[in-house]
Amino acid sequence: MENTKTVKIVIAFVVICIIYMLLIFLLNLSKKDQSSGYIINSNLGGFYCRNSACEWIRTEEIDLTQSFDVYQRNNLLGSYELEYASKWNFYQQNEWQEIYGDFIAISKSLKYEIIPYQIENFTIEDYKMIQKVLQEKSIENYTTLNNDFAYVLDLDKNGTEDKIISVSNQTEEENTNQYFTLLLIVLNGNVHTIYQEDSLKSNGFVLPYYSYMEAIKIGNQTKIVVNKSYFNNAGSPSTILLDVSDNKITEETIGE
Repeated sequence: MENTKTVKIVIAFVVICIIYMLLIFLLNLSKKDQSSGYIINSNLGGFYCRNSACEWIRTEEIDLTQSFDVYQRNNLLGSYELEYASKWNFYQQNEWQEIYGDFIAISKSLKYEIIPYQIENFTIEDYKMIQKVLQEKSIENYTTLNNDFAYVLDLDKNGTEDKIISVSNQTEEENTNQYFTLLLIVLNGNVHTIYQEDSLKSNGFVLPYYSYMEAIKIGNQTKIVVNKSYFNNAGSPSTILLDVSDNKITEETIGE
């Protein structure tokens, strides 16, 4: 009887050890498969992403002891080591390189895919869509738009072309009391008004303007990097990360 109890204790101990070792193995395997790294926006800090979840971090929190792929207007400029000292510095094989203008830098450790885009002039349907969004806000007293093009790309990689449109009448020369700024995304034929702001003041430059930077696929989700800026320091700029998943677009994180 005593021997039977001892055998049961030994078997139970062995089973517990096996389960423990299996859990450790699975945990390590999970960590090995996880993808993590940074998305740096040239204007303001960046984002730390682990798998498909990202959060905004300040510049001084970014681990720069690694290599980054640097993109500018959808073009890969190359792999660089980065340094920040009042401005961003770029190095290849310890040689300093000059890069002008806005950029997006992505950790090489992050499993990602840059989504290519085409810039196309507004179609008649685009103008009608913008007009409809504005009419819902009773904004009709405008004559010009600051641009007439859209970024055309496949945000969720399903074979259907989507559009990102950032437009305003802030540069309208004629006197108007109705100024507006819009960021619209057409996803699978559905129009999403991401940001819409308007002003009845005589100065439209108090409103922000939105600049599309890049769309980055991480796992099964797409992240859209957007700059929110102001003319003449009328407000505080920020960098925004939008998440595209399950046919929805949400503001995942924003850095001030």
